Amino acid sequence: VPMALVGVVLMFTITRSTMDVSSMIGVIMLVGIAVNNGIIMIDAANQLRLDGHGRREAIAMASRLRLRPVLMTSLTTIMAMIPLALEIGEGSEGWAGMAKSVIGGLVVASLLTLFVVPTMYTFFAPRDLKHVPLSSGRTSSFSPIDASGQGVEPPGGASF
Repeated sequence: VPMALVGVVLMFTITRSTMDVSSMIGVIMLVGIAVNNGIIMIDAANQLRLDGHGRREAIAMASRLRLRPVLMTSLTTIMAMIPLALEIGEGSEGWAGMAKSVIGGLVVASLLTLFVVPTMYTFFAPRDLKHVPLSSGRTSSFSPIDASGQGVEPPGGASF
């Protein structure tokens, strides 16, 4: 999250804009989205580790598996904020600061989620995760890919 603020400052520097109340609201939105993207990645890695994969293998598989959701979340938010950032339409100049802070911060936060989070996970994740069996008798609630990295069909035709 602190590094995403670099993107906010950079965006306001490039556009020669000033920070206002709406831009602070954008920073709050940015924190929520950036943390959510990181949680998606770490949770997938932890679930894969519960399935028996090592730290590096789990985070590599989780990164491949969660690349699309992270990019989709970030890109849809950025695309939605572009009209506000360009101040198109009546009254949009009041919300332009929010849009600029979200766009600048999400660009940096998305790159950090995809590159820095896996690196930090490799360094700081515990070597062994405690295995807690689920009440249904299954060992994990997350198994869209098998050990070879290939997709598997979910039981009962459910979708992930």
